[in-house]
Amino acid sequence: MNALILAAYGSSGSDRISSGVRKIARAVAGRGQFDEVVAAFHKEPPYFSEVLSTVESDRVTVVPLLTSAGYTLNTILPQEMGLTGRVTQCEGRTVRVTDPLGVHPQVPDLLARIARQAMERHALSADQTAVVLAGHGTLSDPQSGAVTRQHAATLRQGDEFGDVLAVFLNEPPDVREAFELTRLTNLLVIPYLLGGSIHATRDIPERLSVSVDGRYPPEPCLVRGRRIVFTRTPFGDVSVANMVLDLARATEEEPA
Repeated sequence: MNALILAAYGSSGSDRISSGVRKIARAVAGRGQFDEVVAAFHKEPPYFSEVLSTVESDRVTVVPLLTSAGYTLNTILPQEMGLTGRVTQCEGRTVRVTDPLGVHPQVPDLLARIARQAMERHALSADQTAVVLAGHGTLSDPQSGAVTRQHAATLRQGDEFGDVLAVFLNEPPDVREAFELTRLTNLLVIPYLLGGSIHATRDIPERLSVSVDGRYPPEPCLVRGRRIVFTRTPFGDVSVANMVLDLARATEEEPA
């Protein structure tokens, strides 16, 4: 038997992230490629530390639903799951850990598609629109922001948008600096975060002075002479299930 575990950070104060992860788990399970598909979290049950005891399979693949290979993947996940590396032999079973979802090569295409859809919906001209990837980031692990910056660079190379920025909540450049980093009229903000966390729905909008009752506005609004448009987070897209399976297949092909 083979099992797939979707490992996400989770939240102790909101079920928006976990509900999104479970939605992805259901979509993956529906493809019928794994005997067991379960979700696990650092901040809410089922926890990383207990999830292996909930599956019966002797082959387990762990796909980190994380935007980058940062502290959660490199430290928290192995500590709490008792893993020794990318492949761990544990009590008669083989546990493999894939790359994080955020480094999948199709992520830039997904981001571009979300941006194009928002531009069309709100009639934004490409030459006056800056796509703003707003990530979490952290000064304690440079890898956290590196992936967001790389995706921004990839989108910028396509010459499809007037500008593409990477800004962060916990490392420079701060989300607030988006106004100074581009002179374009439209700021199309994509929260580069997993699920509808409070970072996406509250913190990023507040820093851009567009928060409405603790949430980002559903319609464009004007701030400091700029038109601010928010999109959904990318990782609720149905195509994410395919990315998860791609990562799982790639890891299964690696030698034990």
